[in-house]
Amino acid sequence: MFTFCTLLFVSNYSISQSIYWGPEAGMNFSNITESPSSGITSNSKTGLVAGLIFETKYESNFSNIFGIRYITKGYNIKNGQADVGLNLEYLDFPAFVKYNFNIENINPYIVAGVAFGLNLSAKLKASQDLAAAEVDVKKSIEVLNYDLLFGAGIDINILESKKLFVQIAYSLGLSDINKSSTSWRNTGIQVTTGILFSL
Repeated sequence: MFTFCTLLFVSNYSISQSIYWGPEAGMNFSNITESPSSGITSNSKTGLVAGLIFETKYESNFSNIFGIRYITKGYNIKNGQADVGLNLEYLDFPAFVKYNFNIENINPYIVAGVAFGLNLSAKLKASQDLAAAEVDVKKSIEVLNYDLLFGAGIDINILESKKLFVQIAYSLGLSDINKSSTSWRNTGIQVTTGILFSL
């Protein structure tokens, strides 16, 4: 998919209509799928997404989106009176193909692509009553992470050179991030918003 995004960008650059850039921020509702299952049910963890994105919009309905962003992932477990959480931090590099429906000033769209992530931090935190402990588990987590992303959103043109967007995307982990025999894959629902400026 990343190769497809790159080829589409190169092949259509000569007919590009406009280039946008801007900040995005939002929430990531993450979890981890485990195989084989330990039988313990994990709950989603609310994390952050923040970064910059760059969009090249072509004369057709297609756009390419590339970005760099900070994102937190992991899970929470409630086990009796104890709370256990895995907190993961990544530097993420998403690449999307975007299809625009081009409806006047409010433009719905769909996206699909991949994200390549570098693990920055991994900490396991446990708390019970007034006691709490945190352990660095970065050595147990793979440095690289790959996700498949797909979702939908809305662009709102506020000026000729500016537009707001709201997007929701589902992230499906393609790589095993756990160095032990048990397989862990990141999942998440990302809700982001931002403003894009025309270059």
